[in-house]
Amino acid sequence: MSERGSSTGWALAGFAIGVLVGAALGVLFAPAPGEETRARLKESLEEAWEKSKEKGKELVDKAREKLFEPDAEEEV
Repeated sequence: MSERGSSTGWALAGFAIGVLVGAALGVLFAPAPGEETRARLKESLEEAWEKSKEKGKELVDKAREKLFEPDAEEEV
């Protein structure tokens, strides 16, 4: 994989981690009862997990396309 594609993947991973940490901290420091806070945190983490799985699948699909895409130079 090219250096540019690799850095894009790391940037997306860093962004996803930042979103998770930010959501967790936002929920934890919001003024709400403990049970409600835990429920909101669980919901936020589940949503973030689903989004990260979708993004991961998109990255894998793009990588497969690039890997198995025939180069224009090789066409005869």
